[in-house]
Amino acid sequence: MAGERSERRRLLAERYVALLRGIHPGAPATHARWRALIELGDAAIPPLEHELRTSEAPFRRWAAAVLACIDSQATRVALGGAIDDDDDQVRLHAAIALARLGDARALPSLDVAAEQGLPWMRWDAIVALGALRDPRSLPVLARAQVLRDALRGPDTE
Repeated sequence: MAGERSERRRLLAERYVALLRGIHPGAPATHARWRALIELGDAAIPPLEHELRTSEAPFRRWAAAVLACIDSQATRVALGGAIDDDDDQVRLHAAIALARLGDARALPSLDVAAEQGLPWMRWDAIVALGALRDPRSLPVLARAQVLRDALRGPDTE
């Protein structure tokens, strides 16, 4: 009975991933299917990990983003492989998830994104560095604070 249920969940996860591959990553139906994959939990990890290894960048991005919402050891393994992806957004999604899980492998990717990424990427990376609470991230966080203060200008109080 439990094995049959697991098999159904695995097949359902594979079907959702196939459906997602068939539509544009920004399409309205995407988020409902993401939620379904997240709720399937561990059953969704193998097909999402497959997407991380074999798909074009937009699909690798959403696969990493969905995996980031599933908290398990298997997710950490899958995202650990994505930390070296050639796409900066895939690396960032993987690094943010690993940081949330307390995995220091996220540090180099987050450091780069915090200092060289697009503005939204910098913000997400800085927040993740703070969540990671690794003392090695302090220089990057300090530079971000200085930049924030410089952009804000003098207080007008």
